Amino acid sequence: MTDWGKYKNKPDENTLGKYPTILDIMEGLADYETEHNGIRMYPLSENRQWLYRIKEPGHYFAVQSLEDPNVMVLFPTGPSAFSLYRGESKDYKECKPSILRKSDEETLLLSRLQTEELECILRNHPIIGELINRPVVIEKFGVQFWLKVQFEGLAQHYGIATPFLDMTNNKWVAAFFAITNYKDGVYHLVEPSKDQAYGCFFRWEQLNYREKGLDVPQPLGMQYFNRPGCQSAFALDMTRFGDLNNCTEVERIYFRHDKEANQLVYDLCQQGRMFFPDDGMEELVGKLKGVKSFSEEAVERCRVKHYGDKTFEEMGEMMAISGMDIIDKPAVGFEKEQIEKELEDWNREGRKRYLTELTTTMVGKEEGGYVE
Repeated sequence: MTDWGKYKNKPDENTLGKYPTILDIMEGLADYETEHNGIRMYPLSENRQWLYRIKEPGHYFAVQSLEDPNVMVLFPTGPSAFSLYRGESKDYKECKPSILRKSDEETLLLSRLQTEELECILRNHPIIGELINRPVVIEKFGVQFWLKVQFEGLAQHYGIATPFLDMTNNKWVAAFFAITNYKDGVYHLVEPSKDQAYGCFFRWEQLNYREKGLDVPQPLGMQYFNRPGCQSAFALDMTRFGDLNNCTEVERIYFRHDKEANQLVYDLCQQGRMFFPDDGMEELVGKLKGVKSFSEEAVERCRVKHYGDKTFEEMGEMMAISGMDIIDKPAVGFEKEQIEKELEDWNREGRKRYLTELTTTMVGKEEGGYVE
């Protein structure tokens, strides 16, 4: 196994050439996975239930939620299912969400309202509502459960500012973000330069959920909108950690940008296409981020969760100071034509396809459906 500890300190002009490329890191992690063949199950306590596991990315096993044993969290598998990664193409003084670096109340209020409004919109989406409100049953084992949706993590994943950081247990996802810069809605391959000579790769090896609990971090699981699933996405609540740079449990590995190595990894990731399937969430969130009018339901949810000492009227006054107002229902939503098209596909074959994929992922049988 590569001694990554040699690369935990920031390189300078004299030492940069001795640092690994992103391809070296991928090869080192692949060697580690080969050496530790299979998935280690010890991070799960004995009283947790899991139905099935395989080590290929894109599959999940179900783990009981700490809060409710009838709720299942879909945990992404992979060669190192309990290791988490994050890739950054630059070295940042602080590795924390932007919302935790900004102290102004308006930014905080706006992001909280956006997050709550997104949850309101999703809960009213007919297919999402169906998945949330109707339990799934695995007939062979007499098991039924509800799927947990991590709404705040979804908001973060699609670009709303939250206290969460995106992480993944798929090393290739982290590698892609480590060698790209995001600009104008596109991820561009990093060209090594004096101003961007190196990046940073974070590795949290074999996170022990027996000690941490499933809420730290939170897997987004297999969603109807499938981008989080393609990225084996997790949401890490940074209000508990502060700055990832200072988290002693997480390795920070500096790597040098290399044109050929970056290009090869970029191509192996299909220029990112494999991680960004088309879905309607991105367009919806883009619209949501452009409005300052929020539904009564979202405002009340935000008040209860974050401003319990204020009345609903006081919330309205606080919003008005920042140019925001309260309306009856969300100002944006999924287009009617889009909903109708999705429902048509869902009722024709989408529901069966989703449940088949879900249940075969977990138990290896094409059995399963909703509890009527």
